[in-house]
Amino acid sequence: MLQISSGTLKGRKIKVMKSNQTRPVTSRFKELFFNVISDTFIGKNILDLYAGTGVIGLEAISRGANKCIFVEKSKYAVQLLYENTKRMGLNDKVKIFRKDVSIFLKKNISDLEFEIIFADPPYQNFNYLKLLGELRTSSLVLSPSGKLILKVHKKQLEIINQEFKFRSYGSGDVNLLLIESGELNEK
Repeated sequence: MLQISSGTLKGRKIKVMKSNQTRPVTSRFKELFFNVISDTFIGKNILDLYAGTGVIGLEAISRGANKCIFVEKSKYAVQLLYENTKRMGLNDKVKIFRKDVSIFLKKNISDLEFEIIFADPPYQNFNYLKLLGELRTSSLVLSPSGKLILKVHKKQLEIINQEFKFRSYGSGDVNLLLIESGELNEK
């Protein structure tokens, strides 16, 4: 289990999967993510793609986010996500979609404008440029001051750099990329 580290839900436990279908977010990564964003989350809408059991979105709600939309296709991860949000009394602050992210982005089921979009896709043979293209062409709305935060394996950085301007954070095999709304909406 992981626990929420800050905000109104500080100390609450988050059940995570014990399988190879998702990679649980480590406490170190979570700290890096919230240091990179460093904005206040109060009143913001968050979209958590490839959400797993929702660690990032739940922490954001604890820190004051208005709503979080979770998109995850794993049945077991979604069950845990429902369990975690129900146990914490967050049903009014979340929407959970058990869908493939590509399908969600094509259909754009949400009518919210998002200030933060976080994506933590599987690393193995993942096409980051396809995801970025789908985000770019989706009718999904990233606010003018919004940020896309993408968790990327270091081997993919050069490929993404050919198409997008970004700031990279972290060292080692995994990096966080921050892409500003204007850069995502260009082209």
